[in-house]
Amino acid sequence: MLEDSYLIQALKRQSPERVPVIYCGPGCNGVIEGKTLGTMRSDAKVMLEVENAILEKVGCDWMALFTDAMPIPEALGCKAAIHEDRMAEVAEGKVIDDFESFGEYDLEGTYSCKAIFDAVAEAATYSEVPLSTTFEGPLTTCFQIFGADDFLPAMIEDPELVHEAIKATADVLCDFVEIAASKGVTVFFLPDPCSSKNMISQKHFIEFAQPYQKQVIDKMHSLGALVILHICGDTIDRIVDMADTGADGLSVDYVVDIAEAIARVEGRSTIVGNVDPVSILMRGTPEDVVAATAACMEKAGSTNFVMMPGCAVPPGVSLENLQAMATTAKEWKY
Repeated sequence: MLEDSYLIQALKRQSPERVPVIYCGPGCNGVIEGKTLGTMRSDAKVMLEVENAILEKVGCDWMALFTDAMPIPEALGCKAAIHEDRMAEVAEGKVIDDFESFGEYDLEGTYSCKAIFDAVAEAATYSEVPLSTTFEGPLTTCFQIFGADDFLPAMIEDPELVHEAIKATADVLCDFVEIAASKGVTVFFLPDPCSSKNMISQKHFIEFAQPYQKQVIDKMHSLGALVILHICGDTIDRIVDMADTGADGLSVDYVVDIAEAIARVEGRSTIVGNVDPVSILMRGTPEDVVAATAACMEKAGSTNFVMMPGCAVPPGVSLENLQAMATTAKEWKY
């Protein structure tokens, strides 16, 4: 039963027998298995082949089915630059007023969305771990679609228009959530990096990011799914605001002190994190990974915690280092 999974228990703060281990790294997984991101994002069978293989080799407590942040922007008419060796990106976006035409999109008819939905539906027939997928939060999706150079100034110059655009985008994300949950997703991973302090103030986070994150999270909860919210960088100044969205888990970057995050949240959300994905996982030795993982576990102090890198795992991280992180967390005794 998925309800008995360590990840579900930890996100519900039910003190599982051990700390669950997860990560996001489709590019890394593809390299390990000799497949390209370009192929994975268009072919559900290849995506599943890679993730099944990695699940067996690393033993994570979920199966994460996605490749990049472009499927929803593609469904909304953005043109994507597709790369074989790195994540797709927006090649041609839209102007901010174009949110009024969002009613014409077709998520299930967009090949990159369909690959995710098909992979989830197939995995749901046999998976013994929770299924996850990922898309960027409302604010970051708007930055992708409309371009940061236009969207960021508009937050100051025309906040009413910005709110309308973010709300329209959040509605699309909710539609994606409904389809993905119907196929079998039980845990969503929701990164919203453009809501970090490197991009916007705490005041603007509360105005432009938090309400729409909450809208999407409420939709997930209404469908019986759980969610981990991730924001890059030092989020201590807004960690309580993140918990106010109702997210079951809060994924924190490697620069955040786990113990301080746990103390500030006060049990309202499960803290998720936060080994450095570059300096430790990519450039370090397995011994470095073991030490960094152990440091996180010591600060966590409880199995109501999820072991995860501080951000996405980049291509170039070795299988041995991923295994070292997973094994250390799974064998940890409190």
